[in-house]
This record gives sequence, C-alpha cells and structure tokens, in this order.
Amino acid sequence: MKLRLTAVPALALLVSAPAPAQDNHALFFDGADDYVVTGESLDLGGTYTLEAWVNLASIVSAGRVLSTRNGANGYEMDIVDDGASGYELRVAHNGGLRGNGPFAPGLNTSAHVAAAFDGATLDLVLYVNGEVVDSQEDGEAYVPSGSPLHVGSMGTTFFNFHGAIDEVRVWSTVLDQGTLQEWMGRTVTPDHPSYGSLEGYWTFDEGAGQTAASEVESPARDGQLGATAGADATDPVWEAGGAPVPVARTTFGRIKARREP
Repeated sequence: MKLRLTAVPALALLVSAPAPAQDNHALFFDGADDYVVTGESLDLGGTYTLEAWVNLASIVSAGRVLSTRNGANGYEMDIVDDGASGYELRVAHNGGLRGNGPFAPGLNTSAHVAAAFDGATLDLVLYVNGEVVDSQEDGEAYVPSGSPLHVGSMGTTFFNFHGAIDEVRVWSTVLDQGTLQEWMGRTVTPDHPSYGSLEGYWTFDEGAGQTAASEVESPARDGQLGATAGADATDPVWEAGGAPVPVARTTFGRIKARREP
C-alpha cells in the first residue's frame, strides 16, 4: 500500500494568497429510497470503528446510518425510535441486536455517532458526541457479508434514513474514546494515530455530481449516489452550508492524502 501526498510547495505558500476555504457540504436523505453505495465491501476482518455526523429530520421505525448487511450477515448502525419517548443508537450483527444506547440529541440537532467493535474480545462500545452510551462485553462477531457499504439505508430501500449524514469514517481498528473525542470535529489527516487503519472516509464535500469520493482507497471505495451512475430518484441531495457537521477544515495549504491499493 502506497501513500501519496499532494501538497502546495512551501515556497508557494509563502508568496501566494490564502486558498479559499474548502466547500463544506453534507448529503440529505429523504427517508424513502435515498442511499449511497461504495464500490467495495468493507468487511474489515472482524474489527471496526464506524463514525458519522448526523442530523435526524424524522423517523418512523429505524434510520440506517451505515450497513453492510446482506440477508443474515454483516454489520449495521441505526438510529431508532425506542418505542417510548426518545431515540436510540443501535448496532446489529447478522441481523441481531448487539448494542443500544440513548440518542439524546433527538431531531434536528447535529450529533456525532460512533461504534467500536473488537473482533478479538467481541466487546462493543457505542458513543454519541464522544460519550459512551452503551458498552457490551463478549458479544457476537459478525459474519462478513461480502456486500458493499451502504450509507443511509440497508441495501436499497430498507430502513432509509431521513436527514443529513456527513463525515463518514470506517476504520479496521478500535478507536479509543480519547481519540474519537479529539478527532470527531477535525478533518482526518495522516497525523491521526490510526491513519493506517482508515479504510473509507467520505466527507461529502463535492457539492454536486454522482460520486462521493473516499479520501482513502480511491477510486475503488468511492461512493455512488443512488441506484445508477446517472441522476435518479434514489439520489440523496447535496446540502451546502456546513450542516450538519461542525468539522474544522484547513483553509490554507491543506494537504490532501490518498492511499492507493
């Protein structure tokens, strides 16, 4: 695996005017049939950390944030109506619930959600805004599905998310709470202590088009909006203005890093 860095030469930084701030967008999913699908499976060998920023507009039963589920196999992270007076962040393996904790931000509020699963110990920890909301020991491993990662749905039209999703990150290692808290509001760079385990990273900052590029392993793990390479009804909508994610972005001399297989 190679690491390719593209940067503005140091001398140019000294003599040039500051570059404009990077566009900050998110994708808005309609809750009916919108989704993003990646070009490769992210089964990850049994261990993962999943991250995303979300802003939930409404929910009927479940809003799927990330999923590799195919039939009875794979992993998934959802926000669901708890059936009482609130919402829960949930993770399932192979179609069965493995962890759940309160999603206190509720509707129309930006929030960071994360799940860290250790495939060796089978321990699972769920986080909302960097705080632990559930911790499960010695749970059940997930069976690799071989299916590509879906953002905003399970497969195509199941449990579709209604609201905005941004800054999706998938790691093949367990990130600890301190690292999550330090980096959840920052653009991931090679300075991240687990950068070598970053398997997919979609900032959703393109603002237009049918492709959501991955900052690593591109183009193999780039995301396609909707069911086809062309515009159709299953495409989420590009949302400008920085909602829902307050992620700090470098505006001067930003280094863009992409890893190639």
